[in-house]
Order: sequence, then C-alpha cells, then structure tokens
Amino acid sequence: MASSSAKTFLSDFPIFQKLPATWFLEIWDHYDADDNGFIEGKELEKFFSDLSHKMTGKFPSPNEKEEMTKKLLEKYDKAGDGRISLEEMAAILPTEESFLLLFRRNEKLRSSVTLMETWRKYDKDKTGVINADELKDFIRDLIEKTKPDSVITDEKIDEYVHSILKYFVKDNHVSLPSMAKILDTRENFLLEFEQHAKAGQTKEQVYKHFVKVFDYYDKGKTGVIEGDEVDAFVKDFFELGYSNISPEQIQLFKRGLLDHFDVNNDGVISKKELAMMLINA
Repeated sequence: MASSSAKTFLSDFPIFQKLPATWFLEIWDHYDADDNGFIEGKELEKFFSDLSHKMTGKFPSPNEKEEMTKKLLEKYDKAGDGRISLEEMAAILPTEESFLLLFRRNEKLRSSVTLMETWRKYDKDKTGVINADELKDFIRDLIEKTKPDSVITDEKIDEYVHSILKYFVKDNHVSLPSMAKILDTRENFLLEFEQHAKAGQTKEQVYKHFVKVFDYYDKGKTGVIEGDEVDAFVKDFFELGYSNISPEQIQLFKRGLLDHFDVNNDGVISKKELAMMLINA
C-alpha cells in the first residue's frame, strides 16, 4: 500500500470546499481520459482511488477500492449506468459556478433534435463553429434561463467563456461535438434500436421499437421527420459508424441519404421511408 507521501492528481486541489469552475473542469478533463463525456471503467477506478488517497492519505487495497466504487456509484450514479457524468461529478466535487449543470438539469436536453436547434440558433454566421462572440450570447441566454433573478456582468461572462473555451474546445471555437459535450445530450438514440434489432426479436417487437425511433425524431409531431429533425437523425445515424461528425458532414450525408431513400423527393422522411432505412435495408 502506498505511503501518505505519494501524490496524485487530486493532491493539490482543495476538494473539501467548493471548487472554482476552472479547477473542477481541470479535474474532469484529467479523469475523462478518452474525452467521451463520462468517467467510467479504468478512469473511474483511478478517480476513486485518488479520491480515497486524498481523503485518507493512503491508496485503497483492491477489495477496498471495489467496495468504495460500489458505494459511491450507489450514491452518486443517478442514471444507474455504472459511470459518472459531469453533473454527477458535481455532486461529488461541488463547484461554485454550476450554471452549465443547472442548465442541463432545467432544460432536460435529452434529444439530438434539441441540440441541432440550439446549434442553429447560435451558429449565426453558419461557419460550422461558434466563436467567442457567439458563445457570449449563448452563455448570457443560458444564465437568464437558469437564474432569471441574477445580475451578470460582462466581466463574469468573459470569465465563463474563457473557462469553456479552455476546457471544452480547441482553437478558440466551439464545434458541434463540443456543444454536445457542453449541453450533455444523451447517448445516440439509434443505438438502442440497433441493439434490439440484433437481439433476435420478432418482427413485431422490432417494429415496436422502430415506432419509438420515429416518434423520437418527429419532435414536431407532424407525421414526418423534417428540418432540424432530419439533421439530428442523420447525425445519430452516421455516428453509429463515425465519431464527432461536423455540420458540413451532416449536410453531405443528408444529401446522400435523401437521394437514396426520399422516394417522393419532398425533402422530409416519412415513416415508410424511415422503415426502408432501418428495417428493410
């Protein structure tokens, strides 16, 4: 067992008090080693081991680590998926500036359709990225939604923007994948359908899940998938095989998908056309 003189990444952080957002995000960035928006597997073991060392001055034994992981997941893993999200981490290591976490909780952003709508709103110059000026509008709007009675200064907005640009993005711009991380969209909804379709289920069972997929993307309940809904479907569909596709790639893939499956050339996806892609293809 390691001595109390050993140091971990957490050693220099005052984790028993509320952390500034920049420190919290630095800790998150360190332990989310694969940058997928969750701390899981070996990352989780390492975090809990370092946390135990910070609290007790020594590293836990394998049995102690297993027991600690079990207890902490029972307490903090609200989603029950065996891993820790950014919001769940904030319950373990409280942060002073939790406006992003509050926004996620209040807005309940569970849909990639909502992500595409948000992206269109703030990518005003249609460049495929959001620059610092556009990000300021996003943050101000976000705070007004989560803290309507608060007064926020331009200096504070600049501080928030700096933190987000430093810890969530590269090259001083926010890309679509980075926006997905900031807004904490749920995992690709089509993965569930793919798993059911491959699970040896009956045609009736597969079709039942297919209807759930169609209803998920038909957010406007118009009977077709259209506008931002199509972009969201294309994003999720192609991210089954690719990762972090850009807005430009979404448009390219969408043209190819519609050319092949949009039988009546109306630019939207009907339930029958979606069935051609997911069931009959």
